[in-house]
Amino acid sequence: MEKGAQAWADGDIETFGQQMFESGESSFYQYESGIPEMKTIYDILRQTEGVYGARPSGAVYRGAVIGIINPAYKESIKKSIDDVYPVKHPEYKDAYAVNFCKTDDGARLIKNIEDWN
Repeated sequence: MEKGAQAWADGDIETFGQQMFESGESSFYQYESGIPEMKTIYDILRQTEGVYGARPSGAVYRGAVIGIINPAYKESIKKSIDDVYPVKHPEYKDAYAVNFCKTDDGARLIKNIEDWN
């Protein structure tokens, strides 16, 4: 955890991303947490160009998978997920979503999304 925090503070996205992947491996294999659907997304992100790191987040058992990506690869990353996930999990083909967001400096109320740059 300290290595990841230091990498983030140093702006070392590659090391931070590797720490995320290692955390994901630990969550899935040492703690046997998560569900197959999350593992599928994690595995896709692990193999996709433009992804620095990924890990399960939230409730872990029915949570989400977050990733740190190079925005230049956004469309190809989404395509990688869209090509595999609905085939492996057809029961969710109309329910899953791939969302992209930006990191920010803390939480705050945004009144108009147009104001967020």
